Amino acid sequence: MNELEKWQARFDRERKSRKQAEKLLENKSSELYEVNVQLEATLKNLETKVEERTRELSDSNEQLKEAISAAEAARDEAIRAAEARTNFINIISHELRTPTQGLKGPFEEFVSQFQIFSGIRDLEAFAAGLNEDQQVQLNQAISNLTSEVKEIASGGLKAAEHLVALLDEVLDFARMENGRLTVHPEVINLRDTADDALHMILSRVQEKGLELKQDIPRDIDVFADPIRIKQILINLIGNAIKFTASGSITVGASNGGVEALLTVEDTGHGIPAGKLEEIFEPFKQVENSMVRKTGGTGLGLSLTRSLVEAQGGKIWAESSEGKGSKFYVTLPVE
Repeated sequence: MNELEKWQARFDRERKSRKQAEKLLENKSSELYEVNVQLEATLKNLETKVEERTRELSDSNEQLKEAISAAEAARDEAIRAAEARTNFINIISHELRTPTQGLKGPFEEFVSQFQIFSGIRDLEAFAAGLNEDQQVQLNQAISNLTSEVKEIASGGLKAAEHLVALLDEVLDFARMENGRLTVHPEVINLRDTADDALHMILSRVQEKGLELKQDIPRDIDVFADPIRIKQILINLIGNAIKFTASGSITVGASNGGVEALLTVEDTGHGIPAGKLEEIFEPFKQVENSMVRKTGGTGLGLSLTRSLVEAQGGKIWAESSEGKGSKFYVTLPVE
């Protein structure tokens, strides 16, 4: 093969390679064009979705702002309503407590001093001038009158004391809501403090025909407010009295080292399992006929929980319907 032929063959190979390269480039350009078209369509679709999502988010943000604004307005209204209710309760309770407390004085005098009232003494002096039979009859009448007046006055005194106790409970609740319910803890002997509370409520237990038992070791000292501990016990025992038709109420305690455990157990009708947490909420009571008969504000256990927690303790209850209830209170040990 001469030199010309060699150059011709080389030229043919290069032309063929160039055509192949051009064909490949054309194919690749076509592919790139199609990919570019698809990419543009995808980008356009993405932009549309972003715009739609942005509008949705903007709408949601406006709705959220409106919801937050409404919630804040509702919260402020609820706060104002709660403050108004608390102030109303506070004012009414104070206004009622003073005259109600004043009612106790006359009733107390009738109960303790009716026999020395001037009118009774005048009748006794008048009887001295009568014959023996007439004296006996008049003195018996005076005795009967004295007994009847004392009995009626005693009922009035109990009613007044009950009303004062209810008003005090409502006032404490108002203080609790306002954050003004205070405690003054000190080192106290739990048994001595409990004995004072049991003595204060013993007559109510006896009137119901129940037995009040105390099982608190002598050596338990706690860091607590003695007045509030008495209030806690009186509330828990008073609650037990309401819902115990017969049997006993037992106040006990044990020392766990870091804290003492105070318990009040009764043999009453018990509390449904689903109500054990609810009973500690304000104005909540177990719905049954006994509650309607016993009455009350529905604040006792809620206030008791606040008093316990204010002293660093906890309170809970265990109960079985028909088998009584047991309330537990923890208190920090000295």
